[in-house]
Amino acid sequence: MHRLKIGISPCPNDTFIFENLYNGKIVIPNVTLDWEFHDIEELNILASQGYFDIVKVSFAHLHNLTDRYRLLNSGGAMGYGVGPILVKRKDHEVDFSRDKVAIPGKNTTANFLLTTFFPELRQKDVVLFSDIEESVLNGKYDLGLLIHEGRFTYQAKGLDLVHDLGDLWQRRENLPIPLGSIVALRSLGDDLLDQIQEAISRSITNYDQNNRPVISDFIIEHAQEMSPDVIVSHIDLYVNDFSKDMGKSGQKAIARMHELIVQM
Repeated sequence: MHRLKIGISPCPNDTFIFENLYNGKIVIPNVTLDWEFHDIEELNILASQGYFDIVKVSFAHLHNLTDRYRLLNSGGAMGYGVGPILVKRKDHEVDFSRDKVAIPGKNTTANFLLTTFFPELRQKDVVLFSDIEESVLNGKYDLGLLIHEGRFTYQAKGLDLVHDLGDLWQRRENLPIPLGSIVALRSLGDDLLDQIQEAISRSITNYDQNNRPVISDFIIEHAQEMSPDVIVSHIDLYVNDFSKDMGKSGQKAIARMHELIVQM
């Protein structure tokens, strides 16, 4: 019997994808899973330490982990129209040479995209993703780099869009945006890694693009934004065919991202 430590984010796309594994409806033979929920940057840091057997990490951090972890084909976040957004207060006049920006993590895909398109933005501080909107509204930061449900809530909170970084990526690269990936320790062996990957794919059984996703108490319990409409929109956007199988276009996008990171 293998007892494996797994780390995912509390965001609705992750809890939606992994719920059937969490509640035992999908079982990996001879495996017991011990679950932890962390912000994506915390997951990136813990993965660098080899803390988890299975873990969600940013695609932009993947190149730092490949010696220890194998990328799984299922369970990640990737797609079109899913990128991070840069926002500001309505009364703020943008000046990238001076502006301070709150980012959700140094190793996140969001920060990779910000650096790629706006290298002149150098005054960056890491802020918990769920606190970034408020940190811009209260004037602590001039700009905020939003991920997850921030795409759906920033306007209602009185913030304005500066740039949609996902749109910039898609127009330049004509590829899906690789946001977050699921990796597992290579030391587990290929047979077990294949079983884990297949189980994650089967766990997305209540996903259907033609129907609204089922929003369970488990998903609501972990969500930072409690509005049911926002949770549904979040899942509809971030859980898609790439979540089951990233495919050739997904692999091409990952390779392109790695190429750009090496050039930085």
